[in-house]
Amino acid sequence: MGPERTTGAFPAELAATERLVRSRPGAAQLVVIHDGETVVDYAQHVDHDALFWAWSASKPYIAILAHHLAEQGVLDLDQPVAALWPTFGAHGKAHITTRDVLHHRSGFASARTDLGDMLSMTSWRRSIRNIERARPRLTGASQPAYQFLAFGFILGEVIQRATGSSLRDVLDTELLRPIGVSDTFLGLNEDVLDRAVPMRGSTLRTHIAAAALNHSVTRSAIIPSAGLSLTARDLAVFYLMLAAGGVNTRGAHVVSPQTIAAATTASHRNQVDAWAREHIAWASGFQLGGPSPNPYPPLGTASSPSSFGHNGSNVTLGWTDPSRRLTVAYLTSTIRADNPQHITAVADSLSAHYDAT
Repeated sequence: MGPERTTGAFPAELAATERLVRSRPGAAQLVVIHDGETVVDYAQHVDHDALFWAWSASKPYIAILAHHLAEQGVLDLDQPVAALWPTFGAHGKAHITTRDVLHHRSGFASARTDLGDMLSMTSWRRSIRNIERARPRLTGASQPAYQFLAFGFILGEVIQRATGSSLRDVLDTELLRPIGVSDTFLGLNEDVLDRAVPMRGSTLRTHIAAAALNHSVTRSAIIPSAGLSLTARDLAVFYLMLAAGGVNTRGAHVVSPQTIAAATTASHRNQVDAWAREHIAWASGFQLGGPSPNPYPPLGTASSPSSFGHNGSNVTLGWTDPSRRLTVAYLTSTIRADNPQHITAVADSLSAHYDAT
């Protein structure tokens, strides 16, 4: 994955975007699709089939899967989680519904502590046990509190109990294969581990985080909130399907327009998230665009209210803006979680150009 492997051209009119992307150290992939045409398919220091850790850009996949299963009658999103998973209801959690989890309104951002959840994330059994022992910290889910890891484990356990199958198998059967992608993995098998893009840090803290994420145990674990490994091409195809009302690139229906509308309708726009401590416009597992008091909103300051997607720790981003007929997948390898300006600037540079066309 040396620096000589940089392929894909930017059109001259996207020179501002190109400068931003090239300025970020490390590996990257960027795919930009406008009006159904791929205008950028860029890979920096890696091949196009290199697999990036998606971070929280993983969350929309589990969210759409939950909504899809609800559409099929397999899940009831307004039923308490404890109806399927009785031990979840301990310690004041009996009232929490699957929809509450999708809206980040379960009342607890982490099961133990942020660090405790991260140390447990490679073990499904330990993560589930921690969630069962957790207590809500926000009364009546009065405020959204982003569940950066617990979100996926709760939804994943509910899906497994409702279907009787592993989350990985359900995701593959119900979503990934119907979409038509082959480079998206929930936990890497040994035969594709060599395609994983190593993370790199920018500070002592992020160097430590990168070392943990680069371990094969982490890359092969089932971590639904953050642990998808994929290419920018596959991420773009996922959002193209959503923008097309659930129709894949071959014209086949994957999910219904009603499912997509339910997943991308705002649950709240003007509240401060208790975990992130900033304004985030949330839907059901998606972040929404539009005007925001946040100086660095994940989809950009120029994003339209119809846009939706998800940032991954300011390292990755996938989104689509139906009003601009624009879909973007941007994956990088350098951890700069405390520096949201770059991701926002890339999004804004694209929105500004496609406003003018």
